[in-house]
Amino acid sequence: MNYIYRNAEESDAKAVTALFKESVRYHEKWDVDLDQEWDGLDYFKNAINKNFVYVCLDKDEVVGCIVGKALDVPFYKVKTAELLHIAVKSEYRSKNIGRLLSDKFENHLKDLGCKSVYVTYSTDNIRAGDFYTNNNYKSCYTILRKEL
Repeated sequence: MNYIYRNAEESDAKAVTALFKESVRYHEKWDVDLDQEWDGLDYFKNAINKNFVYVCLDKDEVVGCIVGKALDVPFYKVKTAELLHIAVKSEYRSKNIGRLLSDKFENHLKDLGCKSVYVTYSTDNIRAGDFYTNNNYKSCYTILRKEL
């Protein structure tokens, strides 16, 4: 397949939101705090305008997206970034779309002078863990959650 990869435009916000919502349905078994009713459209419009959002298209359909941002952490000795979301339509998974989106994001970060990128994911999500490990992410923090 000949997929098209490009920067997201505000007109993509609705498709990116739908893709994220599909991902949320998939992830709810690991993250009980996810809100299935969250609209998300304004969030993704804002992300497209202020952060890095890249999409993968099959013809005119958004089938994958990645959202991230450079971070200004005053107590870090290097410029870093955070990968906030990556999602690929279920029928398009295992076709290197996530990998190519990640590569595009990392190249963008390098252009900005970033030396590292962080991501969080549920440890119960084996597929995500394998994806990040296979893309040279290393464990460096443990995040714990406690019900209140």
